[in-house]
Amino acid sequence: MEDINVSVAEATHTQVFAGFWRRFAAYLIDGTIIKIVFMPIALIFLRNSGVWDIIVMSRKMPPGAAEMIGIMDPDYTILLQSLFRKLFYFMLFHWGFHLLYYSIWESSKLQATPGKLATGIKVSNSNGQRISFIRALGRNFCKFFSAAIFMVGYMMAGWTSKKQALHDMICDCVVTKSETVHEPLQTFAYAGFWRRFVAYLLDSILLYIFLSPINFLLMPVALKNPLRILLESMKHPNAPLPDINDLTQLILVSSLAGLITFFYFASWESSRFQATPGKLAIGIKVTDLHGQRISFWRASGRYVGKIISGFTLLIGYMMAGWTKHKQALHDELAHCLVIKSDK
Repeated sequence: MEDINVSVAEATHTQVFAGFWRRFAAYLIDGTIIKIVFMPIALIFLRNSGVWDIIVMSRKMPPGAAEMIGIMDPDYTILLQSLFRKLFYFMLFHWGFHLLYYSIWESSKLQATPGKLATGIKVSNSNGQRISFIRALGRNFCKFFSAAIFMVGYMMAGWTSKKQALHDMICDCVVTKSETVHEPLQTFAYAGFWRRFVAYLLDSILLYIFLSPINFLLMPVALKNPLRILLESMKHPNAPLPDINDLTQLILVSSLAGLITFFYFASWESSRFQATPGKLAIGIKVTDLHGQRISFWRASGRYVGKIISGFTLLIGYMMAGWTKHKQALHDELAHCLVIKSDK
């Protein structure tokens, strides 16, 4: 029994807890992923539920007309009640999807969502062990309480002793850094900003060539008009809304192109080549801090981490020009290096 207590104490002692800002960066990445996945579903719901038709009709009505119709025509009120009921079920489905997304990932052997993988953190119990699906489900459900007190429950991760938010404390969980090594163990020939920028341009050209037939065949009209009409309707309340079918087609094809781009980078950089074709042409590759090949999941996290680099007005990308190991922000978050492969 004494040995067990010692091992548990040592495990707790060696844990490096993740602070508020690293967790917030992971939240932004996961939130973006969920929105990208759910956007086509939301558009399909708008088209098939009749909600979009009501929105279009209401924009054409003069002020106060909708209330008058509701008084004069009971069927209109029944229709609105049906639509609100469908909207409630859709929001419930969205919440359930959100809950399962976090719970399944955090209770898996990875102990982290893609956002947490990108920022190098994971969820465990207070002894540093993997949590069960039921505990992960309870932890994510308890986020309701963290949000209900004006987000103070989330901000507690910034000052509590173990960097725990309120929902972590309720379920006896901690969020820790998945790696304690933050410096390369040997010296590499690091790839600077301009070499990486040229590789990015080459990859962008290849992706453009590959995706052009998809855009041409699947989105010949929907690429231009719906987006322009939607922007006009946002500026001018009386402007007509775009056709929901064209808007759905635009989002679906754009999502497909985004997924192809994601798999292009994550698959190549986690392959035996450790580089995309653009990086291969320039003579650079992606590695972990030991100079070894990275997994597909780490490559995925690194790619998604580019969202954070983009949110910083591209400063996260430009960091590759002046940081000690020529790391961009998404490299540092995923504990990766970009080095010259011919050295």
